[in-house]
Amino acid sequence: MGKAGEKLRLMAVGDILIHLEIESACRGEDGYDFSGLFENVRGVFKEADLVIGNQETILSDRVPPSGFPVFATPTAVGDAEAEVFDLITTATNHSLDQGEQGMEDNYAFWEEKAIPAAGIYPRSSERCYARVERNGIKVAVYNATAVTNYHVQLPGSRLVLETISSFTEDHMKQQISNAHRECDYVIVMPHWGIEYLYEPTERVRKLARFFAEAGADMIIGTHPHVVEPVETIKCSDGRRVPCFYSLGNFISAQKRPATMLGGLADVTLERGTKGKVRATELRLRPLAAHTGPDMKGFTVYPLEEYSDELASENALFKLIEAEYGVRTDTAYLKDLFGKILSGEAQKENMFRNAADVKLYNAKRLVPVLKKEIKKKLRQR
Repeated sequence: MGKAGEKLRLMAVGDILIHLEIESACRGEDGYDFSGLFENVRGVFKEADLVIGNQETILSDRVPPSGFPVFATPTAVGDAEAEVFDLITTATNHSLDQGEQGMEDNYAFWEEKAIPAAGIYPRSSERCYARVERNGIKVAVYNATAVTNYHVQLPGSRLVLETISSFTEDHMKQQISNAHRECDYVIVMPHWGIEYLYEPTERVRKLARFFAEAGADMIIGTHPHVVEPVETIKCSDGRRVPCFYSLGNFISAQKRPATMLGGLADVTLERGTKGKVRATELRLRPLAAHTGPDMKGFTVYPLEEYSDELASENALFKLIEAEYGVRTDTAYLKDLFGKILSGEAQKENMFRNAADVKLYNAKRLVPVLKKEIKKKLRQR
């Protein structure tokens, strides 16, 4: 048992979604340099003892870089992440985009970096969560995805992607229970929900209660690409479990106002006189994704440090204004962030429900599929 008064400050950010626009912008004559993505949040991250990032796409140099809908990301992204993150989550809807070999490449990369990566494990592993110790406090992170984009794991594969379904409930409960025996504090980081909705669905709320009742001390969600509210779940045993439903995107090239707005979970954990570790301070801080006027210089700023001058140069903001008629400046982002946290944003959302999102994604896929078909016909 540790000493009363031990503290750990933890930060977590959402989806690191490397579209080809970002890959191209970070490619130079001498190779890649993705360090700029994190340059303007390094100072904030240094205030924390433990920083967690969600690597949305598979890291592999075995195949050429690719973007939506089937991603492959250069490992140089991971090189830059290793400079700022202490733990990476890898169970996402894109984890199977490059099949079993893609998971092998991704897993091997983080193993070589010696950075804990949650979400993908050898089938033989009994421990399917990552562990980190800071300032005498041991933290476990269990990461799993509820979505696999219709990709299916092969039953004989060496690695297993942690997934959320009715078939895996017993396994997830066991992992959380095992983590509690080894660690002081257990964080469940699910990749769940419906894209672009500003509120969690009823399905997500039920899953959140499941994780809380199973023993999670905190829940931090990703996947919707937009920020969602923070709530406290009251468990049947009296525990109160903070739940960040979605941190939104950290960085992407998605062309919607809300996908340029991210969330930074900033939490202080402290050990009490009876040895129990709990969250004593908790907040969600807004982030703004940026790119220059020529679609170069992708990076992220704390929203309080983002200026209207920078916003006026943001190439993605210009595309958003042209398509949606929305002038995205700092006031707009601050207002949207406040409305999301207060639960007022969804009533103004063009996406009313999951059906609207599915239709939108289907329309986006059509030109991509047509392009692929033409490419294959030319290769014959």
